[in-house]
Amino acid sequence: MNINLNDVVRIKLTARGKQLHKDNWNAYGLSKEHKYEAPKEDAEGWSEWQLWHLMNEFGEYLYNGCEMPFETEIEIKKEK
Repeated sequence: MNINLNDVVRIKLTARGKQLHKDNWNAYGLSKEHKYEAPKEDAEGWSEWQLWHLMNEFGEYLYNGCEMPFETEIEIKKEK
């Protein structure tokens, strides 16, 4: 199976991930121009991200023993 950095993946953010997302929004200074919006989740708590964006958003917080920003199961959404 091949995966591309532009492919869409689905994850379930943890409370830590939701807080990191909001903190990053404020740190980038985006709150001055736009109201913060949390990632959209479906009824089961899954949100969709392009893989490169997910890596960019949370990569620095992922290391052995970290408090995970999202659950470890990742769904790869492939076009048919």
